Amino acid sequence: MRTKNFNGLQSLSSHATLMMTILKNNKRNRINVLKKIGKYTKSSSSKLVLNKTISKENLLKIKDEIQKRNRKNLAYQLTFVSVFSLTVLFAIGFVKF
Repeated sequence: MRTKNFNGLQSLSSHATLMMTILKNNKRNRINVLKKIGKYTKSSSSKLVLNKTISKENLLKIKDEIQKRNRKNLAYQLTFVSVFSLTVLFAIGFVKF
């Protein structure tokens, strides 16, 4: 007797059956992300409006701060990688093959 989830793949291995089941489940209709966002943004119950503006001087100041922070992070990363690489090369130099 066939059950309601019979897929006709009992003679195949469990991996093949699993693959076929996954492929079958991927055929379902999926909702577009933009439609989901549109559904929630068109709601009249919440009237959230953001009209914040910022001057160009403040934007440039923020941009400079972010660039300085990124340069500092890059320097730390390069220092770490170089010290680690030198340590590994130094350790390999003492290993006798």
